[in-house]
Amino acid sequence: MALPRESRDLDATIMPVGHVQPGMSLVFDKGLGRQLFQVEKVGFSSKRQDDGSYLNTYTLTSGPTADGSPPWVVELPAGAMVCRILGYSAA
Repeated sequence: MALPRESRDLDATIMPVGHVQPGMSLVFDKGLGRQLFQVEKVGFSSKRQDDGSYLNTYTLTSGPTADGSPPWVVELPAGAMVCRILGYSAA
């Protein structure tokens, strides 16, 4: 879901992905403009690597999309920072 075009000022904060909880609104920009991501589910996995270290990953799943397409899924390494939307105002 795209943020409204008229939204100019985001009230947002940067936070570690490990602090994300269901119900939070995040914003991502992967080259298509700012996209709203409403978190419905947060998952965590830890996989042991060949060198004995662990790769910790968070999986964020969005809520239902407006057009009925499958929920978005974003995988991020532990320690990654995300942008949480607290609110926004129109121009």
